[in-house]
Amino acid sequence: MTSEEYIRQQISAGYGIHMHDNIWWQENFPLFYKPVNFFESFNPGAARPIRIKSLFGYSHFVSDQKYANDVRPMMILNEEALNKFSLPGLSKNKRTRIRKGLALNEVRRIDDIERVIKDIQKICISMSSRSHNGRPPEYYSEKYGEWKSFMIKEFSLPNREWWGVFHNGSLIAYRYAVLIDDTMHFRATKSRTDFLDKCPNDALMYAVLNYCKDNSECRQVSAGPWNASKYSINKFKEQFGFERVDFPAYAKYSPFIIFVKRLLSLKVSSMSLSKA
Repeated sequence: MTSEEYIRQQISAGYGIHMHDNIWWQENFPLFYKPVNFFESFNPGAARPIRIKSLFGYSHFVSDQKYANDVRPMMILNEEALNKFSLPGLSKNKRTRIRKGLALNEVRRIDDIERVIKDIQKICISMSSRSHNGRPPEYYSEKYGEWKSFMIKEFSLPNREWWGVFHNGSLIAYRYAVLIDDTMHFRATKSRTDFLDKCPNDALMYAVLNYCKDNSECRQVSAGPWNASKYSINKFKEQFGFERVDFPAYAKYSPFIIFVKRLLSLKVSSMSLSKA
């Protein structure tokens, strides 16, 4: 799918998107925007979202480091690494975990989300309880109807990749991805804590990367941002060949957001000192 097709899909799905200065912008969080085409780069001042919509600010990649005031570290499996990807090329421990995951589970596309929506709910609750990120565990029960409608809407969008790991007929892990231009973007990967000993994440990553390798339209894979606070997740991705790539970026924040960021930074520093 081209970036233009993706943008049209996002608009039709009701996301907060608008065109300004010849760039399509999407709301990343309330009153803060980024280009819909994630890797689109241009110099500061060349474009920005509508001011009234972006009161908290905006950010985008830049083509030249000298224009950057920020950096966006991403986990990327480049074209060369993707073409060379194979089971023998991985570590012995990783090969063992992949073989175990494939032996104990079935990895395949999800063809009907409504048939597995309750399993996905269990996965999301488990993942939220384990990671303490994103929505709280109770959200998936208290706001079940709202969440289910959102998931069905996402699943109904054309040219999306939904892959699942099934153990004894039950979905225990899934990955949601989308191929835009030549890059496969991993949007969400979640698994149930009580089935981690079955190695579902290893089997899922292996199967999806093989699919990407065999897809002539895919030249690289983006597994999302590198995060300093998520060492184990970064390490897991690195074991499959992903590398951290620092993209130069420009970010414009409102004074309020700058104040909040400084406050959070001081809080983190204070917590680190208290643990020393």
